[in-house]
Amino acid sequence: ENYFKFTGSRELPNNLTSLHQRWEDFVDLLDVYRRRKQHLKSINRQAVHNQLSQAFRAAENSPDEKTRRVQQTNVEILKRRLTSFDELERSVKLVEGQLQSIENFFGYLNDEIVTMSTPEKFSLLDFEQLSDSIAMTKQMLDQTADAMGALDAHNRQMGNYELLPNSNS
Repeated sequence: ENYFKFTGSRELPNNLTSLHQRWEDFVDLLDVYRRRKQHLKSINRQAVHNQLSQAFRAAENSPDEKTRRVQQTNVEILKRRLTSFDELERSVKLVEGQLQSIENFFGYLNDEIVTMSTPEKFSLLDFEQLSDSIAMTKQMLDQTADAMGALDAHNRQMGNYELLPNSNS
């Protein structure tokens, strides 16, 4: 919209036409980020640590082998949850930086469109950095998808449906 307004051109350059898909990708990444950030806020890490301590003591003080195995399984599950939380936290911090960079790039493009003197100058703008940032962010999110799947399964079990994908929160 600003491109037509400020350049007087009637046609969009090819690189601006492809920008729409990059914007859609960015919006999709924001949605995944929002869900993960919301999940992190819902986690009571101290409660999980407390459960882990209790399960560890229960395993140590089990009256028989069968009870000890059950408690040890619980200890391992709680340890995996804490590891998943740590991975998710790292992922969210990295993705925050990437999303901010992408958002700043879109702002930069808008500034360039508003201040450019001729439409031809727009074709000189390089979108490679934007594409790379979006691809890198998607890769970071994909790397933690398994952990998120496990957390989603846990949320289903616990009845935390508002933390699941496609929830209307």
